[in-house]
Amino acid sequence: MTEKVGRLAEVQLGKPGLPRGPHRLPAAKVRRVQRERLVRAALSTVSDLGYGSTTVREIVRRAGVSLKAFYEHFEDKQDCVLAAIGESMRVLPRHLDGAGDLEAVFRRPLEFFAAEPEVARAFHLELRAAGPEGRALYFDVLRVFAGVIREWHQQERPEAAAKVAPELYRAAAGGSEQLVTELIDAGRTDELPELAGVCAAYTLGVLRPSLSSDG
Repeated sequence: MTEKVGRLAEVQLGKPGLPRGPHRLPAAKVRRVQRERLVRAALSTVSDLGYGSTTVREIVRRAGVSLKAFYEHFEDKQDCVLAAIGESMRVLPRHLDGAGDLEAVFRRPLEFFAAEPEVARAFHLELRAAGPEGRALYFDVLRVFAGVIREWHQQERPEAAAKVAPELYRAAAGGSEQLVTELIDAGRTDELPELAGVCAAYTLGVLRPSLSSDG
């Protein structure tokens, strides 16, 4: 199922690329536009076809640039896809905040991914297929979110948080990730914010012995 395109992927994919033949566009601008189109085309292709079925030629076709231009920017498919996912995730930290109630802590990033279905599919479903570097990026993001949960816990129940092993926060993040990936895989990315309450309840269950230990 192909979902609607999110804000980050709103580009002229499939439209004519840069002018052919002689033109007066500055070389720096040409390179910038080519790279931007390639990155966004890679995100679109991986979301639609999956990492395994994504090819350099399909990325180039969607981007409307030459194969030569592709290799002037990237070494191979993996290099391009990792750049596409990594750059599209740069705005995610704005949505990661341990302030407020736990449901809000989850809702903020879920709303981000709901608004960016291509990013959601590429990150949650396909990134781990992109070799060791892809897996490293995926697990790094989960560890960051586990830290956000810990930040919330330390703010709300500092005495209890002091007794919690770091692994419990990663377990909470990982368990919630399972629910997120299932919904995205089902093509229901727009429903992600509705998981906030369930994820919060699950996390409270994981941390419950700690939350009750200080009375």
